[in-house]
Amino acid sequence: MESGFPRAESRRQPTRQDVVPLLQLEQLRLLYDYLPISQLVSVVNALVFVAVQSLVISWGTLIGWLYAICMLALVRIAGGMAFRRAADASRQLERWRRYAIAGAAASGIVWGSAAMFLFPSMDVAHQVFVAFMIGGMVAGSVTTLAPVFPAFVAFAVLALVPVIARFTLEHEIIQYAMGWMTLVFLVAVVVIARRSHNSMYDLLRLRFENSALVGELLATQGMLRRSHEELEKRVAERTTELSQTNAELQRLAYVASHDLQEPLRNTANFALLLDSRYRDRLDADGREFLQIIVAGVKHMRTLVDDLLSHSRVGTPPQLEPTDCAALLRKVLSNFRSAIAESEASVTSDPLPVVQADARQLEQVFTNLLSNAIKFRSPDPLRVHVGVEERPGEWVFTVRDNGIGMAPRYAGQVFEMFERLHSQAQYPGTGIGLAICKKIIEGHHGRIWVDSEEGRGAAFSFTLPRA
Repeated sequence: MESGFPRAESRRQPTRQDVVPLLQLEQLRLLYDYLPISQLVSVVNALVFVAVQSLVISWGTLIGWLYAICMLALVRIAGGMAFRRAADASRQLERWRRYAIAGAAASGIVWGSAAMFLFPSMDVAHQVFVAFMIGGMVAGSVTTLAPVFPAFVAFAVLALVPVIARFTLEHEIIQYAMGWMTLVFLVAVVVIARRSHNSMYDLLRLRFENSALVGELLATQGMLRRSHEELEKRVAERTTELSQTNAELQRLAYVASHDLQEPLRNTANFALLLDSRYRDRLDADGREFLQIIVAGVKHMRTLVDDLLSHSRVGTPPQLEPTDCAALLRKVLSNFRSAIAESEASVTSDPLPVVQADARQLEQVFTNLLSNAIKFRSPDPLRVHVGVEERPGEWVFTVRDNGIGMAPRYAGQVFEMFERLHSQAQYPGTGIGLAICKKIIEGHHGRIWVDSEEGRGAAFSFTLPRA
């Protein structure tokens, strides 16, 4: 027997709107797939039936009935083959359904005719054999015809009603009993076939609905995958554009800063030359103006140097084991005169060895200590460099007792050119902390400040642990 499951039509994933026609098509497919084996069984049973009834029925009648059984089997098998060859059976679903019911009804008529023409009078044994044979055929058809319930009802009723009628026409009590038993049997097999049909229907419906849900899920996953790929593509494009833009901006900053060095150097040199040679020839206003020029040129050179430093920080850090204690000693030696002048006291915890770019980390310590010295209060300056070990990171803190700042400026001070004081009060460019932020973030760390106005500041930053 051939498989009763869908082939080409069911390979695609159905939607839930397709479930009903696909379910009806699958019921027909099951019935037609059962046809070859069911018709073979019908012919074999017919042969056995003819052999037994040949003792009481004439051969001419038996051969005619057997011929009808065989011809009907061939016609039904041919119909099943035509159904399987159909390019798209779903387009003629109702036609194939009517054909299946008609074929089952024709089989019921031929088998029911046995009760009329092959039913021997006054021979209870052969009469019971007729009922047994036809009842067995009906019982066996529960499986093969239940997918299309009307087909089973047509076969069962047309096959058994003549048997019931024939038993009823007899005059013996045993024939009456057999008639009633056959009627009860007919009702029972119809109920059983109905339940089998319902169970099969529910299983097929669940199967197709699950297939529909899987199809919708796969379609949704495909849409999500395409959206994700499109998003990744756009992010990659944007990242490339941003990288190119950042590279261009860094190059522009470097070139601009580098090209400004020469005219600034010339301006500074000639301003100093003018001050040294012609100072006595200038009046008080002229000397004041000259001092302003010299101070402005020096500030501009400092600003250009800081811009160059900021542009260089854009390169990825070269990580290597860096002894922070030795690095701090080097920075303090550079500030020896400034520390002595301000009578500052700088202390530190035992500092660890970290994975960092030594040159860039030296710049961070330099800028933070420079700020602590610059923004000191009238009290003797106290600076402490502390470190705390946390899961996955080191937390460094440079704490001072300087003038501090209001907490609302805690984020603002790390922006480029942001200054909280005038140039006259505290000279500077406003780039130092921005450089620190860029360096620390390049090391995948964070930097922040805790401060109160008049009560000092604590600048903290993190570095990942190796």
